[in-house]
Amino acid sequence: VSEARAQSYDVSQFAAQAPNIPNIFRRWDVAEPEIVASLALAVDLDSGLVFYQKGDIQTRWPIASISKLVTAMTAAHILGTDAIVEIVQADVDTEGVSGDVRAGEIYAVYDLLEIMLLTSSNDAAAALARAAGEKMTSEGRGDFAARMREEVFALGMGNTYFVEPTGLSDKNQSTLADLEKLAGYFARGGKDILKTSSLREARVREEKSKKTRIVTSINKFAG
Repeated sequence: VSEARAQSYDVSQFAAQAPNIPNIFRRWDVAEPEIVASLALAVDLDSGLVFYQKGDIQTRWPIASISKLVTAMTAAHILGTDAIVEIVQADVDTEGVSGDVRAGEIYAVYDLLEIMLLTSSNDAAAALARAAGEKMTSEGRGDFAARMREEVFALGMGNTYFVEPTGLSDKNQSTLADLEKLAGYFARGGKDILKTSSLREARVREEKSKKTRIVTSINKFAG
């Protein structure tokens, strides 16, 4: 390895062919990160430049609570963010207790989105999906999981599949290549959801009692 290569790698030499590539230097004297995960991808969404990749980006794998990002997108498209949703016992009975919502409480969709995205609340996800599904059924438009699949297919995510809104099922699956497309959508066209998921905390209001409370993100890098 040459001394120059050992110090850095300047990708700006490719600027004429790809002007969107950022001016980045690779320090070859710094070891690559140790990633325990089987699959990993770090990419510049504007240029498509891959900084780091581990594993096959076309391998489909369960995506757990990443599913909630698509739940948020789908519910917002169907209900709008100002609609009102009443929590029912079936929502609360969903596995997991994060979010602290209770049967009989009423929230605006935007508050439920904050609860779901900041605390990864399965109860809030179930409530949003149920309310959106009820509206779809009344309009003869199928079920919520099917709409989730339609939403991501429209983004070119052909290897992504959902059966429910929370991510509890390991049948909710995607690939790194598809998740890159999802991240690109949120960075460019779905900035409201990206902004919400990046909050350190948010104040939400229960509409029946008019009481407010603070929900805190479980993401240590938020804020």
